Amino acid sequence: MSARRVAQVPPLRWVLGLRSFWKQHRLPPALPLLIVIVFLVCAVFAGLIAPHPQNQGELSKRLLPPTGMAKADSSYLLGTDGQGRDILSRLIYGARMALLISIVSIALTAALGTFIGLLAGLFGGKLDMVVMRLVDVSMSIPAILIAVLLAAVFGASVQNVIIIVIILIWPAYARLVRGETLSVKQADYVALARVAGCSRLTIMRRHILPNVLPTVLVLMSLHVALVIVMEAGLSFLGFGIPPKYATWGSMIQQGYQQLQTSWWVAVFPCIVIVLTVISFNILGDWVRDRLDPKLRQV
Repeated sequence: MSARRVAQVPPLRWVLGLRSFWKQHRLPPALPLLIVIVFLVCAVFAGLIAPHPQNQGELSKRLLPPTGMAKADSSYLLGTDGQGRDILSRLIYGARMALLISIVSIALTAALGTFIGLLAGLFGGKLDMVVMRLVDVSMSIPAILIAVLLAAVFGASVQNVIIIVIILIWPAYARLVRGETLSVKQADYVALARVAGCSRLTIMRRHILPNVLPTVLVLMSLHVALVIVMEAGLSFLGFGIPPKYATWGSMIQQGYQQLQTSWWVAVFPCIVIVLTVISFNILGDWVRDRLDPKLRQV
C-alpha cells in the first residue's frame, strides 16, 4: 500500500505543483510555447535537422505516401511530392523562410511606422494630416489586392516580399503610435521637459518613445502570424518566394490539385501553418496581457 502511494502520489503532486507555479507566475501557455520553440529550432537549424536537401528529388520516388501507409518509404516520414522531394524536409526549410520574412519585415515595418507615428503625433499640423490621410487610404484598400498588384509590379523575390509586407502593415504602426504619442505628450513630465528647454526630438527620444515601445512590441508579436499567412498566400498565388526556396504556400499550391490522390502534399503544410499561426496569436495575446498596463492586473 505504501509502495503504491510512493509511486502514484508524488507524480500527481508534481503535476499539480507545476500547474500552480505556471499559473501563479503567469507564464506563457505551454503548448503554443512548445510549438513556437519547435518552429524556431527548425528554422534556425534547418540544415542540421532536415533529413534531405530541400530541392533534392527523385522521380522514381514521387508521391510516396507517409510512413504507415501502403507503399510508404521509411526514409520519407511524411511522404514525397510530385517531384520526389521530401515533404518533412521542405516543411523544415519552409519554417526558415517564414521566420526570415517575419523577422526582417516586422522589424523594418515597426521602425518605419513608429518613426512616422512619432513625428505625426508630436509635430501635428499638416504633417499629421498628410500621414493620417495616407494611413486611411492604405487601410481602406483590401490588403490582398494591394499585395497581388505590388507583387506583379516588383516580381517574385525575397526582397520584394519584404517590401510588400512593409507597404501593407506600416499604417497600423503609424496610427497606433500616433495615438499613443498624442496621449503621452499631454503628461506633466513632458510639459516639464518642454519648459526646461528640451527640443522636440529630445522629448520624443527620452520621454515619448520609451512609453510607446511596449505597445509596439505587442503589435509586433501579433503581426508574426499575419506575416506568415501573408507570405504563404503570396507564394500560393505564385507572387511570393521564388520556386528555388521551399515555402509552405508554394507546397500547398503544388499539391492542392492532388488532394484526392496525394492529400499529404498539401495537407501537412496547411496543418503546420494553422498550428504555427494559432500559437503565435496565443503568445501575442499573452505578451499583450503582460505589457499592457490596463491588463496587467486582470
